[in-house]
Amino acid sequence: MTLILGVDPGYANLGLAVVDVAQGKGEDSLRRLLFSKSISVGSASSPMRFADRLHPELDKIWATYGPFKGVGAESPTLIMRRVRTTALIWHVTGIVTAWAKDKNIPFKHLHPISLKRVAMRCLDIPLSSKKYPKKREIKELVATWIGEGNRTSHENDAILAAVACYGLKAGTVV
Repeated sequence: MTLILGVDPGYANLGLAVVDVAQGKGEDSLRRLLFSKSISVGSASSPMRFADRLHPELDKIWATYGPFKGVGAESPTLIMRRVRTTALIWHVTGIVTAWAKDKNIPFKHLHPISLKRVAMRCLDIPLSSKKYPKKREIKELVATWIGEGNRTSHENDAILAAVACYGLKAGTVV
């Protein structure tokens, strides 16, 4: 088994998923979802408490499903005219990165545009700088990989990050 912790960082809602990406070989292989959850890590008015909520959650997942071969995450981005939101997402990502470092788990991340391009390639959507997959299409892609389910978009994004960072053959990520 190759267990990967997928993370869709956010300060209001954060997606977490544990995916076995070694169920087969190549892009068409089956993947197995062991766990997914969307959590609120705290309040924007008290961001220094994010670790109080997030660390125990990560430790609980580690105790249940670990050890992990890696953490795959969506890179935090700059959200224009939303400096506070950007800073909070970076803060949460820092907590996850420090946690992974503390557990000696490799941490990989991909920019949101790169994740969307991975999804486009897997969905056979022509690459375009003007059209990216919608949440519904990401949900459909994730369903083809690990089966149907009532997951949030944050969970689907965490699954996409895990698979894109660790579960696709070389050359897939653009």
